[in-house]
Amino acid sequence: MVSEKTKTDSKRLKLKHMKLFTIAIALLFASASVVAQDNEAKAKKILDGLSKEMKAYKSIYIEFKSSIKGEGTNISSEGKAWIKGDKYFYQDKDAKIWNNLVNVWNLEIGDDVCYKTEADEEDGINPSKLLRIWEDGFKYSYYDKASTATTHAIKLFPKDPKGSKYHTVIIKVNKSTNKISGMTVKTKDGMTVHYTISKFSVNIDVSDSKFKFDKAKNPGVKVEEL
Repeated sequence: MVSEKTKTDSKRLKLKHMKLFTIAIALLFASASVVAQDNEAKAKKILDGLSKEMKAYKSIYIEFKSSIKGEGTNISSEGKAWIKGDKYFYQDKDAKIWNNLVNVWNLEIGDDVCYKTEADEEDGINPSKLLRIWEDGFKYSYYDKASTATTHAIKLFPKDPKGSKYHTVIIKVNKSTNKISGMTVKTKDGMTVHYTISKFSVNIDVSDSKFKFDKAKNPGVKVEEL
């Protein structure tokens, strides 16, 4: 027969273990919270530095490789982009896109029709805005798992997940040059786009005419307004 004292001691031991478990859980969550705050602060410092540099550039020229993967889609390509403020000209093996902030012209290579729309109706990925995507509508955190000795990795999450077309964005930043070296964009419709920037030049001489479709340079192509 178990004595009352033994029962009491057993209850006290259980209570002691429960208290220790509760304290351990609290410390675990507190530690996770501190790490999350540290990662957010670290990411903010890097992104603020990028934003400051991007605003100082008069123009940007990039060369990149890209891949798009999703249900029934697996496409790889190489391209170039000239950027001046929010104006840009994009070119890869499949298409050319001009945006002068008034209109956007889309031309598929080999096609004889270039489609023209108003710039504020653009729904594609604008390379100028993509290089500053974190500035509007995103939370961020330093991504230790994907960072290396030469590259910072920062993960972005939409502040409004329901209203955003993005699921997650991961930015890679070269530690020595403090320039974006790559990016992974995951959309809510299951598409994943990888960009690797092989060349990043700034303050190049580029005329505003670069961002407008020129019939003389595209003979045989007619413009259709949508």
